[in-house]
Amino acid sequence: NCGNHSASEVSVKLSNGQTLQICELEVLVVEENMPDVDIPKFVNVAINATAAASSVAHGGVASRVNDGNTNGYWGGRSCYHSDSRAGPQHTVSLLLPAGEVGQKYPVSYVNVYNRLDSCCDERIKGAMVFAGEKQCGQLQFQEGK
Repeated sequence: NCGNHSASEVSVKLSNGQTLQICELEVLVVEENMPDVDIPKFVNVAINATAAASSVAHGGVASRVNDGNTNGYWGGRSCYHSDSRAGPQHTVSLLLPAGEVGQKYPVSYVNVYNRLDSCCDERIKGAMVFAGEKQCGQLQFQEGK
């Protein structure tokens, strides 16, 4: 929960030495905070945003985190994967549309879709979610969820 914090960028950071693997990020804004647009209650402003990462491995490029595909299995070719050789901290960021010109969005929630492969699903544990500089939460792993 980001409490409608105004931000032009959303990021997920992991500092526990594990590789960061995310299959989708949704950045949700409440409809009444979007001017003159007839849209659903929450709008995912992350779709087609510019994605960047501190490192990439195994072809799991950053743009996979906001491709609209929530498939949590590596074979679905929709998950980002950091490179463990790049150091203990990994970051994936989204510059939200129009963020490059200073526009900010009142971010309500950030949904993070984890990998579901049993080899790798616990790696997300401890990752921190940020809207701009504000930490919105820390991800916890629960088996089967």
